[in-house]
Amino acid sequence: MGLIIKQLIIKGIQGQVKAEVLFDTGVRRSVIRKDIARKVTPLVNLPSPMAFRLAESKTELKTNLVTNIILRVNGRIIQDQFYVLEKLSREVIIGADTMQSWEIKLDPKNESIKVGVDAHRIELLLLVSGTVPPRSLSRKERGPRREHFVYPVRARVQ
Repeated sequence: MGLIIKQLIIKGIQGQVKAEVLFDTGVRRSVIRKDIARKVTPLVNLPSPMAFRLAESKTELKTNLVTNIILRVNGRIIQDQFYVLEKLSREVIIGADTMQSWEIKLDPKNESIKVGVDAHRIELLLLVSGTVPPRSLSRKERGPRREHFVYPVRARVQ
C-alpha cells in the first residue's frame, strides 16, 4: 500500500504539460503548484485569500489565485477548479471534493484509480416546462390540459 501518484497530462486553454499528480483523500480541495498552472492556463484572482494547512508542515499557505484544469485519468476526462499555491511539495494534488464530484475511487493496495463520471458524457437532469404534461404521467396526474407543468428530462452532453 502506498500513495497513489500518477504522471498525467494537465490541460488548460494555453496548452498542456505532463505533471506528477497525487490523489489524496486527506486534502479537501484540489491544488496545483503555481509554476505548473502558469504553463497551461490563466490564473484568476479571488476576492479574498484562501488559507491551506498542509499535513507535512505546520505552516499555513495562503492564495488568492484559482484556475480550471482538465485531466485525463484512465481515459476519462475530469475538469475542476484548483487553488494555486506557490510552495507545494507535489505538482498537483487532487483532493476529496474533486474525487467525490467525479466519483473517483482509489485502490491503494493496487495503486489504481477508477473514475465514475466522464466530462464528455455528463448526464444532466433538465427541468422542462410547458402546458402539455409529459406522457409518462397518468391521466389523473396530468390534470386539466391548461396547467403549467415542470418535469425532469434526461439529456446527455456529448
